[in-house]
Amino acid sequence: MEMAPPPQQTRSCGRGGASSTGDWCPPGDACNQGSGPGVPVINEAPQNPCTYAGRNLDPSAWAAMGKDTKLNPFTTTYDLYKGFAISGYLDAQPMATGTVYEKAAYGNYVFGAYMSAAGFPLGVTLAGANAKAYLNSRSNPSQYSNRVMDPKYRSLPAANVANITNGYNAQKNGTTCSKPPLLPPLPPSPPPS
Repeated sequence: MEMAPPPQQTRSCGRGGASSTGDWCPPGDACNQGSGPGVPVINEAPQNPCTYAGRNLDPSAWAAMGKDTKLNPFTTTYDLYKGFAISGYLDAQPMATGTVYEKAAYGNYVFGAYMSAAGFPLGVTLAGANAKAYLNSRSNPSQYSNRVMDPKYRSLPAANVANITNGYNAQKNGTTCSKPPLLPPLPPSPPPS
């Protein structure tokens, strides 16, 4: 029987160089470097979500689409509720690779990059994602079962908030990740004879 952790401890998040052992760590410990206390060890907020881009476009493509809708509330609202919806025309998760959490990490990261490029404040971006998650939960109440929910955006898992925020800030700072090439580079051509 597994014992519950003492109340003063939180679970490590497995982000970046953090522990991925599932051990319980005291707050502030080196293994607790994720998106906040209580975030599970599962790789829900990877340091480089572009590792899981799969056949998706690079985050710069989502940023370009966001720039095209710059502060247009009609287009951006439509994209938020229809495009980034499950299986929507901007949903990056179906073509991403990795676990369901890693696919979600990439999808949330590019959503954050899109909204940043579109000129919306981070609070509006997260509130929009939270509202969309709330609407989804009405038809699928178990969608986020067994996930640690964000204390402020209560319809979103904490990892989703972290990934959206990471994509948003990366776009804002010009540091979005780049996806790895799908194929290895070709070897050099032999010299002409």
